[in-house]
Amino acid sequence: MEALVRLMTAVGAAAFVGALLWLLRRRIPLRLAGGQAGRLRILAQADRLHLSPQHSVHVVRVGDRGFVLVIHSGGCTLLETRPWSELRDGAREAAA
Repeated sequence: MEALVRLMTAVGAAAFVGALLWLLRRRIPLRLAGGQAGRLRILAQADRLHLSPQHSVHVVRVGDRGFVLVIHSGGCTLLETRPWSELRDGAREAAA
């Protein structure tokens, strides 16, 4: 009987901790990029180039930095990082 009480207490404590973590996760917003929400942006579809079904190139902006990434089946590879103004100005020149 004592073992059953200990087991029920342990299960109850685990359920309480799980519920508490779930509640905290829903109440406290996740902040990206060093605690500043809204700095990570998904850009337009034109800023992605599909090379194959499993390979693509993406341009990602985080704050005032731009990153050129290759996404592949093994993960992600960083090709280039520059100030966003340089990447934006280079795209305008290429379009002209």
